[in-house]
Amino acid sequence: MKRWEIYWAEVPFEEKDGSKIRPVVILNDRTAFVISFGIYSASPRPFTNDFPIRDWKQTGLDHESTIRVDRRIKIEKQQIHDKIGELSKRDSMILALYNDL
Repeated sequence: MKRWEIYWAEVPFEEKDGSKIRPVVILNDRTAFVISFGIYSASPRPFTNDFPIRDWKQTGLDHESTIRVDRRIKIEKQQIHDKIGELSKRDSMILALYNDL
């Protein structure tokens, strides 16, 4: 897995038990786990660092999507499933600059 690739993953809920399969953007592939951002179908929330994916059709996603930059997710590798695609050069550059990554 490489930085900026998008995969389906089992993401734990923040405030309750359980998890949901959702797309994630890979930030760092560690030995035992992966650090990622969650991707959500909701519009960017006001006054947040939510990042709207501009080239979402090129990524392999089915609809407009938002990356929640304020929540880094630590996922065990066995929770990562199929690859969807990857962010475009434009989106990855803007995301990196915008969030000092």
